[in-house]
Amino acid sequence: MGQENVRIRFRFKKETREVESFAVGAPSRSPLFSSSADGTEFAKALNDVAESAGFAISEDEVFDREDLALLIRGEHFDNIGDSEFYRKAAAWVRGGGTLFATSWVSWESLLCPVFREVLPCEHVNAGYRENKIVHVTPTAESASAGLWTEPFDVRTSYEKLVPRPISHVLLTYDGNPILCHHKVGDGAVYYLNSCQHVCRGSCRCRFPVS
Repeated sequence: MGQENVRIRFRFKKETREVESFAVGAPSRSPLFSSSADGTEFAKALNDVAESAGFAISEDEVFDREDLALLIRGEHFDNIGDSEFYRKAAAWVRGGGTLFATSWVSWESLLCPVFREVLPCEHVNAGYRENKIVHVTPTAESASAGLWTEPFDVRTSYEKLVPRPISHVLLTYDGNPILCHHKVGDGAVYYLNSCQHVCRGSCRCRFPVS
């Protein structure tokens, strides 16, 4: 899908909670991204990260010709039990797409086992925590060591998840994967177990874009 030479790196700095992105090795055309989001500041920040990394927004339907798809949930749920949407997503990933998903994607797709199989983590009894300050710890993964040098605190909402045996966990909190990924077929899935949603009240977006 043209993304072989493109890499996105997310770096959370303790001092400013910035998210930085880098594009490495431009492909023959501008890589495309799509966004199926919940309308929060957090979603907009992640869209801005993709654009600053050199991705152009796709004009096609989601899970079509794009190289990267952002699936951001929490505040709104558009595809609860929508197996057609998630089956299409699973096939797109296996065909070479890169999916970046956030908290509550796992919950929203519980009724679509085909898609759940492509996620690098599994839902635990629909458990979650909202608007909580968490002490996030980098793991011993080599990729994690290159991005974070020490733990950091951040206020967020997250799901109770367990990583699959073949997934790579980069950030963790109290046994929960906060950032993990794995390869699926010719594609890959990154799961950021963090979002801005709070059922009663609001949660400030903590990730301004650099």
